[in-house]
Amino acid sequence: MTIVMMMPNLCAKKGIIDINEMNRLPVFYKRLLIIPMLITFTLFTAMMALRIAGYLLGL
Repeated sequence: MTIVMMMPNLCAKKGIIDINEMNRLPVFYKRLLIIPMLITFTLFTAMMALRIAGYLLGL
């Protein structure tokens, strides 16, 4: 669902959503779904970077 909100034009071309429905969705709901995904992606990236740094430093 969040990917659909982040890339509505791509999903509309594939026929997954109607672009008019996405534009009518309140901003509050868009933020409510997108913010946790961005936080999860950031934390996952940080964990991977720490794992790689630990491997390279021999920890």
